[in-house]
Amino acid sequence: MKTFSTLLKRSLQVHIALMSLVYFPCFVFAIEPIGTIGQPFPEQHAFLPDGNILRAVLSHIQIIDTDTGAVIDEFGERTYVSDVVFSPTAEHLAILNFSSDSKITTINIWDIIVREQVSEWEIPARIEVATFSPIGSLFTVSFNDEIHLWNWEIGAFRGKMIGQRRPWEQCHFSSGGRTCSFFPRDHASVFTPDGRSLIVASARPDLELWNVTTRRLEGHFEGHTGTWVEDAVISPDGTRLATYEKDWNDVYVWDVDTQQLLWQEESGISRISDVVFRPDNRHLYVAAQTGTMQLLVSAERGLFRESAISPDGQKLAIGLDPWIEVRDLQTGKVETQFSYSSGYSDIAFSSTGRWVAARGFKSIFLFDLENPEKPQRPTTKGGPDIDISSLFTFSENDEYLAASTRTDDNKDWVLLWKREGDTFVFQYAWQVPELSSQSRLAFGSDTDDSLLLAVPRTQETQIWRLLPDGPQLLKTVRAGFPAHFTPEGRYLFASQDRYLQIWDWKTETLIEHSPIPDHLVLSRDGTILLSYADTGQIQIWDAKALLPSKTVVTPHGKQIVTLGEVKRNQLLQNFPNPFNPETWIPFRLAAENHVTIHIHNATGQLVRRLSPGTIPAGDYSSQAQAVYWDGRNQVGEPVSSGVYLYTIYAGDFSATRKLLIQK
Repeated sequence: MKTFSTLLKRSLQVHIALMSLVYFPCFVFAIEPIGTIGQPFPEQHAFLPDGNILRAVLSHIQIIDTDTGAVIDEFGERTYVSDVVFSPTAEHLAILNFSSDSKITTINIWDIIVREQVSEWEIPARIEVATFSPIGSLFTVSFNDEIHLWNWEIGAFRGKMIGQRRPWEQCHFSSGGRTCSFFPRDHASVFTPDGRSLIVASARPDLELWNVTTRRLEGHFEGHTGTWVEDAVISPDGTRLATYEKDWNDVYVWDVDTQQLLWQEESGISRISDVVFRPDNRHLYVAAQTGTMQLLVSAERGLFRESAISPDGQKLAIGLDPWIEVRDLQTGKVETQFSYSSGYSDIAFSSTGRWVAARGFKSIFLFDLENPEKPQRPTTKGGPDIDISSLFTFSENDEYLAASTRTDDNKDWVLLWKREGDTFVFQYAWQVPELSSQSRLAFGSDTDDSLLLAVPRTQETQIWRLLPDGPQLLKTVRAGFPAHFTPEGRYLFASQDRYLQIWDWKTETLIEHSPIPDHLVLSRDGTILLSYADTGQIQIWDAKALLPSKTVVTPHGKQIVTLGEVKRNQLLQNFPNPFNPETWIPFRLAAENHVTIHIHNATGQLVRRLSPGTIPAGDYSSQAQAVYWDGRNQVGEPVSSGVYLYTIYAGDFSATRKLLIQK
């Protein structure tokens, strides 16, 4: 049971979002998201007996049609801190919702076939690992370095495993460094197919074998060279066990009956994220953190590093030592390779997509896609060298290149190059106080067309005018990173404490707007803002609607409905609003889709799920066709007065609006 959230995942989602902006029309729905990209990010999948797919996303559970990929049904509320466990046959699942306030985990057991919750109970701890037995109704949970047994059908406690466990390793060592934990914890557990034994992988340099009948520790699988066994997977016939360690790329295979190590092999595909046996019990597949899935044979041993998407969304530049590769983003085919062996690096496309910048040892490499045989290595003419934390930014039309750097005496600098023909020539450098390692610079243009540069620090951002002979500090505002200018240069989008701030930087005025956490990027034309949602989706905001005194209308010639056909999905305002006790939720669909509407209270708690089912394309804005809500929660109780949020899900489309109940 793992939390499936990584920086790579977020990076890929941002890339997808940036590509999608080319096709996403800009309409205004006040200061709420005008849509989202993708479904909530999936954490787990399993095949159901009827051939459909069971999928856990961050907020609930979905049933997916295998042939079409459409959402057939949704159920099961998940909180912000939760885990999901599938039974071996995928006929049951457990949702483990943890409350950080009460320090209690609520376990909800669901029957997948009938979509009903069959039991619920609470444990006063944060559960680390939970497992369904393949036989009977036994369910195990691990917490506080103990293994507890429960009957999941009735929520009855059946006792604890008994045995002296070996000391846990507080710190795990690997090639990536050291990771430490203050508490003992288990990482994974798996039953043998007959249900008689439980195998537990934990923060110890071995695996434990427990007898379920006697509840006693019977033995160990010994032979791991490191510590912190991350996961254990058993073959379908129960004869073989495969394990791997955290942040490493070795696979271990054991004989379950004798607990003997049969073989150990380096996977050859970088650090491992998962392993799985094929039904024939003879083949083992290994998934790497790069997202590839390969048979356990020798393969490329390189590790994907930093990446960047071209401005037109068509190309991907990625580091794969000893190369920087430019690939077609649709096919993955390598179009251009640049020899590069300087290790971990920041990579950035220029604003026109012609150049790829990469960090080298005390220098920048510029690779020209139009002339790949002649890479540039711009110098600093005796100025500060590029360091390992440097980040690059190109101005509009690739006229300038700016980079941040830190010298050996721990002083932070900004460096500026100007493009003359096809060559970038160093202009000057200046010192700035205490730059963050994540402070990517941002170019902008003032009203007089002079060039601006935002230099984000941890708690403030400096605005500089770039003059021919040197920079001029104009303002300092209390904002962090990332930072983006609007096209006219008047406003600065930045972050503070992970929430978006918008500054009229010349007057040092902070603009009021709805809170938007984790904003990612502002489109070049200033119309679209992207932010990252807890569900793993990318939220799309109308950036102009966030600015003061802006009246934005639908662009000329752009109609929502043309000749009776809906051109795009749209969630409309409920009516009446405010209301008591009933309301209708209108929407429009551009194509047939399965539709669900979730209603949450102001704290984000799910109040009601409305499922009108699969609906043809069309306009559902009239009272006769809109989705009806009677103002009651899932158990039929009237909800209290206040502001609520309603979200529509239709295929890859989702959008959110507010409604108000007044009693």
